[in-house]
Amino acid sequence: MRSGRKNSATDQRRHAAPLDALSNPKLAQLITDAIGESWIKNLDELRKLEPLAGDGGFRTAWRDIKQDNKRQFAALVQGKTGAMIDPESMFDVQVKRIHDTSAST
Repeated sequence: MRSGRKNSATDQRRHAAPLDALSNPKLAQLITDAIGESWIKNLDELRKLEPLAGDGGFRTAWRDIKQDNKRQFAALVQGKTGAMIDPESMFDVQVKRIHDTSAST
């Protein structure tokens, strides 16, 4: 029997875009300034960023935001755990949500 529920991967349009806007506000603002806010509810709108791939100013702003976020993350990790992370390295962060229903089964 198939469930009618969708997981977060198949239902990204409803969940991911608003979450991205909240979880990475500086990048969300850069995107919004470049293409408007319709991308928040319709991820297909992100295609409007493609012409900006050739815009050196936009690429620099994107890179600066990403690097600043990495520095903030490295500082957070060091503050919480004492571990030092090089913000120049590549990060691969995964988060698993534990649901109350999962914990009880």
